[in-house]
Amino acid sequence: MIIEEPNGELDVKLIDFNVSRRFRDEDTCTKYLMQTNTGAAAFTAPEVNNREKYNEKIDIWGVGTVFYYTLFGQRPFPQTTSAEL
Repeated sequence: MIIEEPNGELDVKLIDFNVSRRFRDEDTCTKYLMQTNTGAAAFTAPEVNNREKYNEKIDIWGVGTVFYYTLFGQRPFPQTTSAEL
């Protein structure tokens, strides 16, 4: 998410850096867990920041942090690095 204030007006842009992966093998339909650490630490689920295995449900955390930021104009947690979070 990029937030700018050109000319005093709030401009919010949701972006995707195309970091995605399937949680299910297309051929065998086997589900598996991820371990890749991607995304901005301030908006990333605790499982990712703690380098634990995770599934697609972490996206709900990300959406929640974006909603919080949109509603209140600040991050839900003031820390900015994985170590601080």
